[in-house]
Amino acid sequence: MPALKPTCLKSTGKIIKLILISLIVVSTFFHLILIYRFDEKYVAGKNDAQKSAMAWKSGNPSNQQKVRSSLKQRADGTFNGYPIYYQDENHKPIHSAVQCIGENYQEKAWISRSCKFRHFCFDTEAHDFVIYQSEEERALEEAMHSEFMDVSNRMNTTVSIGGINTKWMWTEGVPRLEWFPKVIQGELKESYYELDPNVVWIPFHSILAKNPGHLVWDEFLPIYNLLRIFDLLENFHSLLTRHILKGGRMWATCDMNDQNQRACAKMYSKFLPLMGLHEDNFTTINDFRFIKNNSTGKKSNLVCAAQGVAGIGMLTDHGTKLHGWHRKDYEVSHNHGRGALLYDFRNFMVSNLGLPIRKVTREPPYIVTFSRSSTSRGNRLIQFTDYIQALNKEIGDEIIAREVHLSSQSLEDQVRIADESSIFISSCGGGAVTAQFLPQGASLILFYLEDGGVEDNRRTELPARLDWDVFNNMGFIRVHWLPI
Repeated sequence: MPALKPTCLKSTGKIIKLILISLIVVSTFFHLILIYRFDEKYVAGKNDAQKSAMAWKSGNPSNQQKVRSSLKQRADGTFNGYPIYYQDENHKPIHSAVQCIGENYQEKAWISRSCKFRHFCFDTEAHDFVIYQSEEERALEEAMHSEFMDVSNRMNTTVSIGGINTKWMWTEGVPRLEWFPKVIQGELKESYYELDPNVVWIPFHSILAKNPGHLVWDEFLPIYNLLRIFDLLENFHSLLTRHILKGGRMWATCDMNDQNQRACAKMYSKFLPLMGLHEDNFTTINDFRFIKNNSTGKKSNLVCAAQGVAGIGMLTDHGTKLHGWHRKDYEVSHNHGRGALLYDFRNFMVSNLGLPIRKVTREPPYIVTFSRSSTSRGNRLIQFTDYIQALNKEIGDEIIAREVHLSSQSLEDQVRIADESSIFISSCGGGAVTAQFLPQGASLILFYLEDGGVEDNRRTELPARLDWDVFNNMGFIRVHWLPI
């Protein structure tokens, strides 16, 4: 067979590019149709979303219950407290669409990706999420046969379902976080239950929610950021579902043992209101609450949301680092430039509790709060009695010095205590997360062990400024570090 001339090769290359461009255009066209269908439903349900949001932020339990009851009365049941509506097999065929960001073309690119899904379903029998791929999307995917071709709406990709603890090892534990919903070829034509169009489904894996620092900065912060990235905060409601890894229990997770499961459940129960959620809105993929309003029995095993998001690996406060135990933790700042995000996140959580957003007081007396027992580690426990006495003696009426035991306080009281403080003093560690709620302009003093560093379970005798990366990038407060 004679060799092809260069002009023929160029023509062939142009034809291939034209075919690919055509497939992308067709795929985008169908994606836009799906967006239009969603927007129609979203506009129709927007008033209900606004009413529900206003009822929750009012802090009035009576108003909250009235709105929930009104929505549920018109529904065919509930899923984790959210109304669901039965769609029989006569509905228009539906396919899903995907938009992914964060691609960096590296071997571990999956830890950096985050994806948004349109028409995102959960199979209540398989306990897994599924999406439906149209013929056009499939054709585009098959045509992208070269490593130099990439589109953001492909479905043969993966994300990190949770934050990363590098102690899980890159060769064993960490790869278990690589995840993507099951892709079913063809459109959804069978019956299903549909959530309100303003509900966004967010599957995620917990690092170890029994630690409040992990819960707020390794779960709530990346989930908030994920919603913000895809413009799904205002007038939307989050449906968080904790993912359970297949293949057995993993060290230092909520599912490592029964004790951890109970401890994590207790922390979720206490802290979920920060995300505007209630206990009945939150479960794992295995213990969901699927309730029907009639006696006809379950008509479908599918529950679908108009929108879903996943992929929080590099959106946590530490990325692929640890929190300040290792020397390498200080080589790169993961949160540089995130000051506005951290302040917006703070205000989002405060607003969800129905509290006002304010700046630090400019007139005395200034409240100086000492956080007692902010850590369970004995070598970081500090008795602040002498500090308080010295402050009262030297400054007197200009300040109100107080010592608090935050873990014994309700969530609302913890946030109020921080919000009232001009100066907040604590040992570093998970309990210091309450400083996230300090008002703009306040000062934070953190005590750390100057010889507390640990690597491979061995002391390095180096400083351990735990969570330095997130605290030192909070532009709304002044942060200071002192050795214990």
